Amino acid sequence: MLIDGTADAVAEAAPASPPERTVVSSEGGKHIGDQGFHGRLTVSYRDFVTWLLASEGGNDLESLRETSPLDLFRWVEDAPLSEDELTHHLSEFCGIPRVAHIEDADVEFKTLPRPFCEAKLVVPVRSTSTRQAVVLSNPFDWETLEDIERSMPRGKRLALLLATPTTLRQVLDS
Repeated sequence: MLIDGTADAVAEAAPASPPERTVVSSEGGKHIGDQGFHGRLTVSYRDFVTWLLASEGGNDLESLRETSPLDLFRWVEDAPLSEDELTHHLSEFCGIPRVAHIEDADVEFKTLPRPFCEAKLVVPVRSTSTRQAVVLSNPFDWETLEDIERSMPRGKRLALLLATPTTLRQVLDS
């Protein structure tokens, strides 16, 4: 699995400039379960929209203001941004590392059952003794985040990673 981001990102507010990004591979010595954003997101969807419009020059993206956070990736189908560009912006704004590719060997359905993952479009990846990393596409889907948190075994911390819906579907369809 390739990860674009830092291991312990903190999302207090929209960063003035993007944090330094590196690409990490699970074969490179760092365990994928050690990667990801830990804690609760403290940024809002409304702030993300405002930030994205300002950073992208806005006019072609104005319809985003009327879009529900749950419809974010439906909106991108008719927007001038690609799924990958939107995921990059979400990663930058929220401080959640972005996954470019998920290896089949990294996927682990012990904590979250496959039917749940298919319905919510999330992929749990190999865990460590203290962390469970989960890859999702929409960090503003609060209901799914709460469902995932409730599913975490006692003593495990949730670590979030982002990927495009297409990347997640490819994993779940294999």
